[in-house]
Amino acid sequence: MQKPQVSIIIVHYSRQQILFDCIASILKNTKSNIEIIIVDNGNKEIKSKLLRISRKIIYIKSLYNIGYAAGNNFGAKKAIGKVLLILNPDTLIVDDSVTILANYINNNHDVGLVGPKLLDRKLNPYQQIGIRELSPLRAVFVLSILSKILPNNRFLKEYWKNCDQKEPISVDIVGGSVMAINRELYNKIGGFDENFFLYFEEVDLCKRLKDKGYKIMVFPQAKFIHFWKATTPKKPYIKRIFLKSRFYYFKKHYGFFKAVTVEFFTRISAKHIFAGAIFLSICILAQLF
Repeated sequence: MQKPQVSIIIVHYSRQQILFDCIASILKNTKSNIEIIIVDNGNKEIKSKLLRISRKIIYIKSLYNIGYAAGNNFGAKKAIGKVLLILNPDTLIVDDSVTILANYINNNHDVGLVGPKLLDRKLNPYQQIGIRELSPLRAVFVLSILSKILPNNRFLKEYWKNCDQKEPISVDIVGGSVMAINRELYNKIGGFDENFFLYFEEVDLCKRLKDKGYKIMVFPQAKFIHFWKATTPKKPYIKRIFLKSRFYYFKKHYGFFKAVTVEFFTRISAKHIFAGAIFLSICILAQLF
């Protein structure tokens, strides 16, 4: 059996059928020699079902739900392919896009990480894929209610990039649903920061690569269908995880004070503004009368 050229790592938690559909699309469309490493973070073992599908599948069961970042690192330790493809299970491969991304990484040594053009379930490209670096000032205007109050602010306009193009596009961040990276580089940089249980781990990885002088690219000749948030449970604790990851990201890269500032502005809601306006009105009236 030939050594795999690409190690595809998929962290699974729930929604088995989505995972099986993803694997089926990989096996149907991929021509290069691959291994598919499934890291099972869920409570139900699916080992026997997976191993019956293909000899290319390697199954790893974590002792508990270790999170997305740690799950990918766990899978990377077992990988032997030259290129790692980090893949969400809620994706389908179009044509031989796995090989296309792997070849792009192998032929462009100044590129640290590359993502594809992402399509929705109707095969229409998502218009906004690659994004600018998430600095504290940009976060205040993009992630807070200011994005609704000032929808034409320049920070919001610059944040997203239109990736419905034919030529490779240089970006600051590639979404974590599909990303290809040289395995040696991934190990050298330490993989994902496991302090991120979920969310912002790809933002952090891309920033660390950019800070070391590597390019982050979107290569639109590679196409993947992404069923956005199809595997993320809609539970209250998910929001708490998101907030924790966001604070940790800004604290790690910009310091505690700026992280607190970002949290202050991004947690202000329309209800807070309304309550503040009422309180201010009462204070003014009290002064007048």
